Amino acid sequence: MELDIFQNPYTGLPLHWASAKRQTGLSDANGAFFPLRNGYPNFLAGQKITGLNQKIQQFYDRNGRMAGLLERFFNLFSPIRRQREAWLDGLAIRPGDRVLEVSVGAGWNIRQLPANARYYGMDISSGMLDHCLKNAHRWGVQLNLCQANAEFLPYRDNVFDSVFHIGGINFFNDRGRAICEMIRVAKPGAPIVIIDQTAKDLKKQYRQLVFVRHCLREADVDRSRLYAPAEFVPEEIRDVEVKLLDNGSLYRLSFNKPASIPGRPFCVPNT
Repeated sequence: MELDIFQNPYTGLPLHWASAKRQTGLSDANGAFFPLRNGYPNFLAGQKITGLNQKIQQFYDRNGRMAGLLERFFNLFSPIRRQREAWLDGLAIRPGDRVLEVSVGAGWNIRQLPANARYYGMDISSGMLDHCLKNAHRWGVQLNLCQANAEFLPYRDNVFDSVFHIGGINFFNDRGRAICEMIRVAKPGAPIVIIDQTAKDLKKQYRQLVFVRHCLREADVDRSRLYAPAEFVPEEIRDVEVKLLDNGSLYRLSFNKPASIPGRPFCVPNT
């Protein structure tokens, strides 16, 4: 585990190895402690998860195995592998690059990417991370995982050569903060790609899949959350592009982190 890239996601303080109550984990100078779980740090320890984040976390913790099996089925018997290559076109991953997937799920997206980069994944669901860990061992893929909230990423500034997210941001509590966090941890010039379902696809899924209805009420699926959240990208970023994919069932929001913006930080999250 590369400690030099981590920080306390809530204070920004650097972390070091520590033990507490017979647990090994990461700690900062003020004594905040984040234990290891199945070998990866849990940055949600002691944190209260609320709102849509809590609903999604509980859904995937309970249904992680089912979600993983469904994803495996789709990878074997559908064109989704080729679709993933198109979704992530433009990341321009080079040998040795550090690449972060926000909401890594079971890890299938990373499996489609070049094998000679260094991959990092975070997710709010321990159920999905455990499944991802098993997949990574089965595939022989080195993955650096952690459990965290996408709105408070546990990484230092300017660490990753590319950052991407596929599926989930529609139901983050604070989409604007999550996007600012992706920008913060990316290196200047790094590509950032965000993909999620459109109203067309999610409404169809909501009607057809009973277990989705059990997780989300109809009121949670408001139309403002089913379009590319381009309004949360700082206005100084000029190369913002939104595309519809797969016959309009997905949107793809992409841009590059600028080197700087004179006079102020280029992205200040809401508090």
